[in-house]
Amino acid sequence: KEKRNRMEKRIGIGIIGCGTISANHLKAVADLDHAEAVAAADINGRALEERAAEFGIPALYEDWNELLENDDVDAVCICLPHNLHCRCAVDAARRGKHVLVEKPMAISLKECDEMIRAAEENGTVLMVAQVLRRYQAHTTAKSLIREGRIGRIYSVVRRRMSYGKENLDRYPWASKPEIAGGWLLYGFGAHEFDAILWLMDTKAETVMAMGGMNEDCWNDYDEIISVMRLENGAVATMIHSLNSRNGCWDCTIVGSKGTMTVTNRSIVLNGEEIKVEHDGAAGFRAQMKEFVDSIVNGSEPGPSGRNVRATMQVLEGVKISLNERRIVDVNEL
Repeated sequence: KEKRNRMEKRIGIGIIGCGTISANHLKAVADLDHAEAVAAADINGRALEERAAEFGIPALYEDWNELLENDDVDAVCICLPHNLHCRCAVDAARRGKHVLVEKPMAISLKECDEMIRAAEENGTVLMVAQVLRRYQAHTTAKSLIREGRIGRIYSVVRRRMSYGKENLDRYPWASKPEIAGGWLLYGFGAHEFDAILWLMDTKAETVMAMGGMNEDCWNDYDEIISVMRLENGAVATMIHSLNSRNGCWDCTIVGSKGTMTVTNRSIVLNGEEIKVEHDGAAGFRAQMKEFVDSIVNGSEPGPSGRNVRATMQVLEGVKISLNERRIVDVNEL
């Protein structure tokens, strides 16, 4: 009976943080029959009012704790700067609210564990917005790997190279490692390392990283190359750059029966192109549907906090390796 009542009721979603990414989540909510945006919070009053007017959100708050006291709010989407993810997610769980938190889950493994513990102690869903898992190119590539089309995987090379200074206009806090965790590692790496592990249903055993700090504006590493030994026996290399004026975002997977290169718009399998549709909005819709379905059905979403912890272990390992110049056993973190 309780499950039936949840299905009949529209899940009330509160948006915490009304910056750029919040619009993607709100559009996804608007496309679902069993969810609606009922509240929003942001300390920036102008951003709050603009987002509310755009999506017809009735209840507005400058303090997220006030939003969490609203009984119409069943769940929240956390779209805040990275260093606030943990505190907000824990506050929400303690008030019985389900949480979809933007990537990165947090900026330390300790914070991730606090979030997981709070959700489990309060019986709430904790899901991380690893939206690349919902892009058609990635879902198709994962299916091809599972079908054995490239055989046993030997190696992976993934590249995410861009000119990151363009991000500073929208995210001025990206240059502050104490807030962003390191824009390159946590801003981009949270997606890219997760994609590697998810595509192959594996985890990392060890990681070694080298990097460079070149542009003063980042106050952190703006070039990172990481090498992982994976549990499935493969070696994975991740190449990151915030200084590349030629954009590059791809993943090449080498196996015993073939090779596959994946971008957001295509897959090349042994020289033959498989066209896929890139629809970012569809990825966010699928992500939001999974979140709402998990609430309704009492099920664990794919990118749950506990699942994504494996990705966050890698990020922590990379950070340690960069600072201590050593190979890190990820399983010990």
